[in-house]
Amino acid sequence: MISDKNSMIIVGGSQSHVPFIKASKKIGYKTVVFDGDKNCKGAKISDSFCKISTHDEDKIISKCCELNEKKNIAGIMTYSSSTEPLMAVSKICEKLNLPSFSTESVRLTIDKVLMKECFSNNGIPTPEWIVTDNQTEAIIFTKGTSDRLIIKPSNGSQGSKGVNLIDQDSDISKQFEIAKENSHDSKVILEKYYTGREFSVDGIVAGDKPVILSVSEKFNLGPEFNFTMCGFSMGEIANEDGELQKAFASIKETAIKAVKAMNISNSFFSADIILTGHGPMVLECGVLLDCKIDRMLYYAEIDVYELIIKIITGQKIDSDKIHKVENLYFSFLFAPNEGRLNINSEEANKYDGIIEWEKPNGSHVKPPDSIADTLGWIITKDKIHFDYKQNLIFNIE
Repeated sequence: MISDKNSMIIVGGSQSHVPFIKASKKIGYKTVVFDGDKNCKGAKISDSFCKISTHDEDKIISKCCELNEKKNIAGIMTYSSSTEPLMAVSKICEKLNLPSFSTESVRLTIDKVLMKECFSNNGIPTPEWIVTDNQTEAIIFTKGTSDRLIIKPSNGSQGSKGVNLIDQDSDISKQFEIAKENSHDSKVILEKYYTGREFSVDGIVAGDKPVILSVSEKFNLGPEFNFTMCGFSMGEIANEDGELQKAFASIKETAIKAVKAMNISNSFFSADIILTGHGPMVLECGVLLDCKIDRMLYYAEIDVYELIIKIITGQKIDSDKIHKVENLYFSFLFAPNEGRLNINSEEANKYDGIIEWEKPNGSHVKPPDSIADTLGWIITKDKIHFDYKQNLIFNIE
């Protein structure tokens, strides 16, 4: 049952926003979509559409205030990793006293320096790091350690853009400039590189109560491809995996500490955890689910779209009724070489799961620099070998 506040504003009309629009309509809300593209997918299924760029923070806030004159806005949300829509939604929700992630949480999410400081100040284990906008300082720091380091943009970067592994033999000057170019504040972070298994702890925060929905082991393409994600393994821990069984509770506990330290509320959350010889360490944490985890959870029959709509409209959810996820595997698809994408539909249809394509058949593609270069992705119950060069469902001509 919804109240007389019956309008849901969704900032963004991309394919990623479509499930949230549908969930809102299913519950009974009238949907209003903001997007700069009048032909976006969200515009075609929403009740109303406003041609406003998701990056125009001022117009988003102004239009929401205008629409709220009738006092019928139930909630406002976005599912974008870009700074502007996240900040706009947090600001307008604070102004209108609507449940959402706070501006403080958004700032910590997008500014890795503030995030690292937050972890350090709250005693949450995270790799040793420095931040600088000075190339000479970065070179001196690198030469002064025998450890390998990760270099990354400090602010606003999405995915793995600008992220590289460096050591004594690396072209530090080149990697510094790449990271700096991808940072909104032209600063870079250098942090100690730890080897270990990496995990994504994803969930929701109902009010200020974090609820873990899944813990997924993450796989990436390694330093050659900027540590671009290539897949996840989600579900129950195998009985024979004694190492992980012992660490599982501390992985979850460390993630929850990070969420609470960042004061994330009325939102999704995702914490990247690496399991080192010193125990779990937090790499990053934010107010969205990790890339495509929403699709995995939905495939596992956990309706994350309806859950978040209920949370941001102040409805109660029964977290005890959310079931555990069975074993699932997710793999991004990348091109092993440059050329034209040729999809093998016959092989694709053999998968016991789902396949979605980000690139249309025949499009020009190239090997990955970041997650933006994915051709598509698959979810299956069959164990996947996470090697982007080995598959039968497409080839590059």
